[in-house]
Amino acid sequence: MLNKTKGFLAVLLLFFVSPDVIPDDSVVFSLEGTIIRSMAVDPANPAVIYAGLKGAKMGEGLVQRSSDHGKTWKALNNGRAITAYTSDVQCLATHPSKLDNIYAGTWKNGMYRTVNGGKSWRRVPSFPTSDIRSIVFGNSSGTLIYAATASHGVVRSTDDGRSWIICPPAVLDSTFTFAWSLTLDKDKSTVYAQTFGGCFRSQNRGKSWTPLIKPENRKCWDLAVAGEGDLWLAASGDADGALYHSSDNGDTWQIVPDIPNAKYCKIASAYNSGILAAGSWDQGLLLSTDAGKSWQPAVDSLPGPTISAIIPAKDYLTVGTWGNGVAVYRGSYGGQ
Repeated sequence: MLNKTKGFLAVLLLFFVSPDVIPDDSVVFSLEGTIIRSMAVDPANPAVIYAGLKGAKMGEGLVQRSSDHGKTWKALNNGRAITAYTSDVQCLATHPSKLDNIYAGTWKNGMYRTVNGGKSWRRVPSFPTSDIRSIVFGNSSGTLIYAATASHGVVRSTDDGRSWIICPPAVLDSTFTFAWSLTLDKDKSTVYAQTFGGCFRSQNRGKSWTPLIKPENRKCWDLAVAGEGDLWLAASGDADGALYHSSDNGDTWQIVPDIPNAKYCKIASAYNSGILAAGSWDQGLLLSTDAGKSWQPAVDSLPGPTISAIIPAKDYLTVGTWGNGVAVYRGSYGGQ
């Protein structure tokens, strides 16, 4: 069920911030002048964040590590790119139990893995494609891994990345081929795939997929699980965009009305917070403190309007931007 309304122009980002984060004037900027392409947080220590960078040419696709929520950084691999051919680190994923193991998905240079905290990287030779957009671990042991790709849809591994299985063609359509992002529910029993042709759900470890929603003339960019059965989907096309909400695990959807016009772009979540924030290509950050009923500007001190990644923590919000590095905010966001 869809309630249509005129909406955004856009690519959409949505994320949830812990409810005990309050606005604070304290802000630190870092990695100025860089394009932050992706971020991932250490599952054992939220102060440790990894950032994947996009460079202007091959050999500039670095991975940086911060141990203070993004205030300061150190480049991994002795300050070198993952490889001499890597220009863009599109996604990162930290292993849930082997904390020195990190996966990196690149633009047209394949998937890489480090087992020593980024001192060195090796290509995952069995991975079937070179353009990886999202990587998530599907269980606490790290043996189940999902990857969203630009040419093979969702690819999964059940043996800690040693081998990979492409989802059977019978469960796909042509629009599923370009998978943009992946989201897991809290207990990791359900995985959602956001694609250029809609949002899909798998409840059997990626063996089959159920189409949930296919917005007309809009691509699905990201999805956040805000609580049990509580889903928020970002979708947009060339002409407009919209935010969709489902309270029944994706069986029915409504378009959220009265959202400010912006070109939104990415997603993160803190479960059961009731606080949502939206970052965009052109309007910076917006925030909702009433579960999406109303929105207001979250901050006015970003080093640029284009948001590419967000990591929420109890006392910090780390924001990656496209071309202006990282902004780290101390406190929690109530909006103004």
